[in-house]
Amino acid sequence: MRRTYTDDGLDPVEPNLRDGEKLHVPVFHDETIIRADELRRCVYVRKGRMPLRKKGPGRAIHVSDFIVEQTGRLTLSESQLQENATLPKEKQLRSTDSREVIYPGKNYDGFWTNDKLVEQVSVLAYINSFSKSHLP
Repeated sequence: MRRTYTDDGLDPVEPNLRDGEKLHVPVFHDETIIRADELRRCVYVRKGRMPLRKKGPGRAIHVSDFIVEQTGRLTLSESQLQENATLPKEKQLRSTDSREVIYPGKNYDGFWTNDKLVEQVSVLAYINSFSKSHLP
């Protein structure tokens, strides 16, 4: 079962779970690439002169993240971060959110591949982050 929402205010409606049923929480994967020098369509120039433009679209930043319907980005809350900080060093999470940022391209971090996505998903910190955020 999953949550539904009212039509007028988009308020969450909790489902009535029977014995043995669990709440399904959809987790969405989001990727985006941001470039430093996006080409502008409109420029102001002096009469008869052409603007100098960079040859390439600029350096890229690739962001891969997981989104949860109820809370937004998959990350620990402030209280969970404080709780994590009180744990012994060996039990603390290495990462407290699921965001992965790389700088793709030759001579940088390479490109985003399926292997990098699998590594991002399989890191125990992300799984713990999700279970701490959504399980009792």
